[in-house]
Amino acid sequence: MSVQPRKSWFRGVEGTGRAGGGWLGPIRGVQVAVLAALAFSGCDFFDGEGEKRRILSELEHELTPKANGAEDLAQRATGGWVLIQALQADVLQQADPDPALGLWLEFASYSWSQARQLASVVEDRLLGELDPVDAESHPLMAQARWAAGLAELYLGMTFCETRLDDELLPDTQLLRLAEQSLGLAIETARRAGSPHYLNASHAGRAQTRMLLEDWDGAESDAMAVPAGFSYVSYHIAGDPNPLVLWIHQAREVGFLHKWWPLVEESEDPGFMIDPWSGEEDQRIPVHYDGGTLANSEVPHYRPLKYVHEEDDIPIVHYDMAQLIVAEAKAVRGDHGGATAVLNGLRGAVGLPPHDVPTTAEEMEELILWERFAELHLEGQRLVDLHRKGLMEQVFEELNDPERPGVGRASKWGECEGS
Repeated sequence: MSVQPRKSWFRGVEGTGRAGGGWLGPIRGVQVAVLAALAFSGCDFFDGEGEKRRILSELEHELTPKANGAEDLAQRATGGWVLIQALQADVLQQADPDPALGLWLEFASYSWSQARQLASVVEDRLLGELDPVDAESHPLMAQARWAAGLAELYLGMTFCETRLDDELLPDTQLLRLAEQSLGLAIETARRAGSPHYLNASHAGRAQTRMLLEDWDGAESDAMAVPAGFSYVSYHIAGDPNPLVLWIHQAREVGFLHKWWPLVEESEDPGFMIDPWSGEEDQRIPVHYDGGTLANSEVPHYRPLKYVHEEDDIPIVHYDMAQLIVAEAKAVRGDHGGATAVLNGLRGAVGLPPHDVPTTAEEMEELILWERFAELHLEGQRLVDLHRKGLMEQVFEELNDPERPGVGRASKWGECEGS
């Protein structure tokens, strides 16, 4: 079953924090006996317990919107981030590139930094007001730590370096921060009995460790993500999916020309052709009816993964975790095990299996294609081109003077080798 995230207080919907209801850890053993003795002693102990519950209820009432706000800020820029990542990679193109799209990056950086700060407020208040055991097992703590870790992961994936707390941090250090935050989120979510944040944090840390090339840790986390799990960025009325606006409504964005040979012109929507089998790949819905991008003669090959303003964007999920498992096996030379994982994902959408590659180069090519298809329009393609050092090669092969590979950044900022 797919597990969905809470909708944030910014959007007028309550979150998973238990505001007003109170939350207390279990009372066990000697504590029960002491409470029973005090009940018969006629003292005012239970008045004290009632006061503690009242204070806790007020604390939760105060912190729930802050925890929801941190989570909202961590995922709010996802749509714009995915759009820019795809335009910078070899996925999408515009007829007339709009430099104002760069403002999305400023918004994203600000949102992620604010998410960390708001999450820190929640964490500090819980640790300051509650017993350490209760604070470390509170659902709001799990939510806040997940939000902080997700924000740090996005910052590390996107920028060469980022200024946090008056310190300029390189991407590797940002990813280390994410690994630490997500590790704390995992432990807190486990104690709090919050499987939603437990699974999301395992998936997020698997991706973080993959980027850090800690393949044992990445695979261990990825294996902990249950089948069917998905954590998405919500879009509701008043907060539309920007990919829908740019691709369908404004008609300013479509598939890059390199993918056009894999799409057949038709009156009806279809799917991109899987180059390995020649069959339609249901993971990449697309439609080309002969139309063009707005105010141009550029053919408009429309991606159809998102077609409604309310369509949600996957952030971490089971299939992403399985791709990490496959790559971890491939890095160790277990091509058979890696191919079996990839074939499981292909079989789920009716595609025939791959043969087991005989070389590391062939194995990497399969993994990159399956990641392109499975994580289509989820913002991961540019990340893959950067970490594999393929940006220049991929764009030079296009032989397109308007999209040269030399000097084309594969990560935002002044990165060595970007």
